[in-house]
Amino acid sequence: MSGGDLWYGRDGIRYPVNARRATTYGWRGDGNSGGGGNGGGGGILPDWPEQDPDTVSGWNLRYSTDFQDLSGWDVKNGQTQNNDNSVNLAKNVLPGSVADSKGLTIEGYRESGYSQPFTSGEIYGTGQPNMILPNYFRLCVIGRTAKANGFWPAIMWMRPYSGGDGSNGEIDVMEYMGGRVENQSRMRIAVTMHNEYGSSQDSAKKPIYIDQLPNPDNLSLDDLLERPHKYVIEKTPGYINIWIDGVQRTFSAADKGWWNRIMEAANRTWYMRITLQIGAGSSTAVVPNPDTGWNYDVMQVASVKTWDMS
Repeated sequence: MSGGDLWYGRDGIRYPVNARRATTYGWRGDGNSGGGGNGGGGGILPDWPEQDPDTVSGWNLRYSTDFQDLSGWDVKNGQTQNNDNSVNLAKNVLPGSVADSKGLTIEGYRESGYSQPFTSGEIYGTGQPNMILPNYFRLCVIGRTAKANGFWPAIMWMRPYSGGDGSNGEIDVMEYMGGRVENQSRMRIAVTMHNEYGSSQDSAKKPIYIDQLPNPDNLSLDDLLERPHKYVIEKTPGYINIWIDGVQRTFSAADKGWWNRIMEAANRTWYMRITLQIGAGSSTAVVPNPDTGWNYDVMQVASVKTWDMS
């Protein structure tokens, strides 16, 4: 393997990112050495989808990163939330230059010594003016996640930064909720628009099912989920379109009565978040706690680009 196919875990051992149980597509990710952990063989690294070119008709490039460093990103440390069972730690968030890997790696552990039994990571894109998104924007993100009960990655989502209806609103481009009941019956990536938090919370949900994604290599659904995917969102007046590997979902004012209040405020801006949560929260069990034998998994984000409307 080349150096770019390896990364350092916090234990100082250089692991191949594809060593998870020696499957064809995956990485060291279930806490075991599998058929290639601890620097061994492993399977074939999956192809990463190509990021979109800088020039896209109708759009002007605003921001681009391959996460070799985390300039402008606010790395959370010591943060807990009541809807999962983990503590966000800065040491779990590794840029490509540190992880010796493809872009950003966020690690999740079963780990003692903290207020929660699991540790995770999260970053906010708020540190540079060009990272803040206008109300109408385009974004492309390339990433992948492990599949494990209790593992809850959001490769990209947005919250309001300024303007509009205060802090109300949320755009979820990608969430995977490992072990949630609907994922046990038919695995899906959640694609969701929210109005606000609290008693009046409501959502427009249009998931994309793993068995709907292109699968030219005829992978198992587990391996297809863990393969890197391309996520694209275009937020234009009246609409939000999201594609995962070309499979499209469209949202509009026809979906919810609150749409215009939340999504169409002319002065609204948004900021990017990349998040890993783990386990059942004290107030909301969105996902279960990981299985007893689970110790470790990762999510990776290779690159992000954003555009303004021309």
